Amino acid sequence: MNRNSVNSRGFSLTELLVAMVIGLLLLAGLVTLMVNSKKNYAQQDYSARLQENARFAVEFLSYDIRMAGFYGCSNEIINDNTVTPISATDSGNGNPDSLTVTHGEPYEPGQEVLLDAAAAADATTLSLNDVPTDWSDTDTLLVGDCGSTAVADITSGGINTGTDEVTVAPRNGSFRRVFNPAAEDSGPITVRRLVSNEYCIEIGESQVPTLYRESDPTSACSAASPELVEGVENIQLLYQSLAGGNFVIGSGSLPANLAAVQFAALVRSVSNENLDNREYGSGADITENHGPGEPLLDQDVSAVTGTIRGQRRVFNSTLAVRNRSL
Repeated sequence: MNRNSVNSRGFSLTELLVAMVIGLLLLAGLVTLMVNSKKNYAQQDYSARLQENARFAVEFLSYDIRMAGFYGCSNEIINDNTVTPISATDSGNGNPDSLTVTHGEPYEPGQEVLLDAAAAADATTLSLNDVPTDWSDTDTLLVGDCGSTAVADITSGGINTGTDEVTVAPRNGSFRRVFNPAAEDSGPITVRRLVSNEYCIEIGESQVPTLYRESDPTSACSAASPELVEGVENIQLLYQSLAGGNFVIGSGSLPANLAAVQFAALVRSVSNENLDNREYGSGADITENHGPGEPLLDQDVSAVTGTIRGQRRVFNSTLAVRNRSL
């Protein structure tokens, strides 16, 4: 009886405590591993989204800047000197710059005027072989051949998709000074829409700095404009002329000998985990890849206005302006 009782006894209190301690250590290690994995995932997500947003911002700006001053086969507008390829605003004091880029919409075969130069010179209704369905009577058109280009506004109700006709009002009179029937190699008369995009940075609905683009020339770029990319905190731009030399600050209508634009974008990561991570607040951490006092082109933007969890990086690009006849 005594031998059976001894052989069937359980764990002692000491053995149980040792087992619990070992189990707690293993559980603590597992929890630490899970927490670190979550942090690493969040950091990678921050970095991936930041780079994706930066890529979109650079792509939008690069495309428009390279297209600046493109008005068709001929980049010479002879009936309106108010059309400006690039208009810049230097905000100074570390504030984001803004710019407006104007160019013709890329031409796709089909938008040709079915009139010879002599008939088109006096025309107010242009007969086309195709009228794009997205044109409206608030649009401005570029009408031209390889000799010259004119600006014309579509009149109210001036689009007839049934007959492929567009009624326009040429600026400063008629097309008579534009098309020369006697000119050689002037090519066909083509029509394209005039595009004007203004870029600015404002605080978006989620309280994150956001890049906006306003395509309506009658409206100023603001937080009410279409939102392009979240997390773009600042953009700075410098300009170089065909004469070369250093890139300089630009403001207003830039000179006709513009050769290149240099821009830098400061992009901030945005979290989807919860709203608190997206809003400015105290105590949140932010990392950045440039030290205090390091400028973003011509401005010092190292200080963070408010804080937000995530990362902060600078992306630079230099773009040649393709249309030399600006």
